[in-house]
Amino acid sequence: VSAALGSQTYGILSNPFLDQAFHTVSFRMRITANDDRTWSYEQHTEMRVRGRDGLVDHVDRNTLKRVSAPIPNPLASGSAVRRD
Repeated sequence: VSAALGSQTYGILSNPFLDQAFHTVSFRMRITANDDRTWSYEQHTEMRVRGRDGLVDHVDRNTLKRVSAPIPNPLASGSAVRRD
C-alpha cells in the first residue's frame, strides 16, 4: 500500500492543524500474513517537520495475533434497544 502527496488517486490529505507542523510527503505499508497465524506490518511515513532540515522517515512496525474470537457489536446489527 502506498500514497504520495499530490496524487490524484490514493493521495495524502491532512487537517490544517497537523499540516502546519507535520507535512506528510509519502506513506507506504507492507503487510505480511505469517505462517503462525499472526500478521505483521511495517509502515514508513516521510514528512517535513517544521524546524528540521530534510525529510523525517517515521517507522512503525508490529506483529499482531488474535487473542479471542470476535464479538459482534450489537449496535452495528440494528438489534440494540434504543433508550430515549
